Amino acid sequence: MANQSNDGARRAFDEAVGLLKSRAYEKADTFLDSALKDFPNDPNLLRLQGMSLSKQDRFAEAEQRFTHAIRLVPDFALAHENLADLQLRQGRLDEAMNSLQTALKHNPRSEKASKRLRQLFALIGKGEEADELFQQTLDRDPDRKTMVEAMELNRAGDTMEAEKKLREVLRRSPENVDALRLMGVLCAKQDNFSDAEAFFRNAVELAPDFWMAWLNLGGALNEQQ
Repeated sequence: MANQSNDGARRAFDEAVGLLKSRAYEKADTFLDSALKDFPNDPNLLRLQGMSLSKQDRFAEAEQRFTHAIRLVPDFALAHENLADLQLRQGRLDEAMNSLQTALKHNPRSEKASKRLRQLFALIGKGEEADELFQQTLDRDPDRKTMVEAMELNRAGDTMEAEKKLREVLRRSPENVDALRLMGVLCAKQDNFSDAEAFFRNAVELAPDFWMAWLNLGGALNEQQ
């Protein structure tokens, strides 16, 4: 029976993810209401419903789902990240900072949480803390360190060596959206706008909320008229 229950929750999770990806937030919410009657303490389904509610600006209900998931699984890093996103949208910076620090405690490799926390530190004037956190990110993630080296080479005018380093990252992590965007930037710098467009499109397909890649894609399209 336990396996059947797990399979049912997994199917519900997959269907809800599909609805969220298609931005059918109200349908996702209705579906998750029904799924949670069968699996009322499933933290993954609770988190997904929190995401759906948040997209509809139903902040109080969304927060209740995230906190419920966290009570069930205190080290649920993704739920802490989602809660931080919600708090940021409401301007609750101190609470968001605490949520992001908790998320990083449970998942030190989360680039999203690290990036958001660095931005918050910078926003409130804690530049040293932001720099320290960035260095910790480099120490944990060799790909991130390689990308920083590639950016420095690009600024120094050594485009060929910068491209080598970025291709090295993409061989290891072909879905690294930051590396894809930077490859697009290098192509655009060499007036190779069709290849730049392909890299930017790949990045936004993998990360639809990656606004910098969307901006770069717009530039590449404009250059090609």
